[in-house]
Amino acid sequence: MKRHLCKTVLRFGKKSTVFMSTKSNCPNCKEQQQQKRNFTTLEVVKESEVINQPEQYKRIFLDGVDDSTKHLIVKGLWARVCRGRRDHPEDFSHLGENSENKVVFMFSSDGLTTILNKMVLEENNGNGNNNKKKHLYDILRALGFEDKVIHEEVEQNKKHFELVIISGDAFCQMTKCVIELATWEGVFKAVKKLYPDLYPHIEKFLPDLQNKTYEEITRDSGFDFFEILTKGLEHPKFLTEEKLMKIIKEREPTLVEVRAFLYFDVGLRELFRGDGYTLMNGEKRGFKEYLVENVERKQIEGAYQVIPFDL
Repeated sequence: MKRHLCKTVLRFGKKSTVFMSTKSNCPNCKEQQQQKRNFTTLEVVKESEVINQPEQYKRIFLDGVDDSTKHLIVKGLWARVCRGRRDHPEDFSHLGENSENKVVFMFSSDGLTTILNKMVLEENNGNGNNNKKKHLYDILRALGFEDKVIHEEVEQNKKHFELVIISGDAFCQMTKCVIELATWEGVFKAVKKLYPDLYPHIEKFLPDLQNKTYEEITRDSGFDFFEILTKGLEHPKFLTEEKLMKIIKEREPTLVEVRAFLYFDVGLRELFRGDGYTLMNGEKRGFKEYLVENVERKQIEGAYQVIPFDL
């Protein structure tokens, strides 16, 4: 039998390697043309890629991956969405916008994995090239930001959002901070540690906070929490630690006042449900979220990367 030259192509992402050999049963042989229908190019697919460094995450978020990657897995990373004005560098000195706040929210690898697989791989498949801004909005919604808050911050307050990617191990080693799952139990553990003078006066409200919704607690308060939030610290009902302590010196606080303090000072907004997950518009569960002390970024220098959100 006449021997024909056989070509086999191995593909690795966008690169390919060609091997030539002689075989009597070459699938391209005219004598065995019927086998050509069943011949498929041997393609080596990189099914998944593990991301465990902030620099690696930032690179993939901004530049994408090759076509061979079908799934991205993030491990050992934490993240925080920060916001502030570029002409106010103090807005970005801590993990939280307000350096006076003692606690902030972060989310972990499960949320970061979802973000990459939705945003980067959709763009690879040709579905996201013109929708990057939409993806950024979707990320903020998944983290519990309501549309009215995003609009207020971007359009009226001229603030910028950014995603801070942090090495979990390095963060814990460098700050000695304890990370609590954002359940009501986790909230009160954080309050007990960071607000020791307030804790004895508010711990009795834990059952009510667990069993009543935000709407039920604030319905008869006589004021709109979000409206006060937009007016800022100067508003008398914008309850901070200092203002709540003044109330406590005169009398015990009410449930509404405690919820207001948790809303304004701790950051438990309308969508907080205390089950450890963010809540998106429309009551859809988002990512797992955690509470951590609001540390200065210089404390974790070299352990994080910043990704700006161009909204």
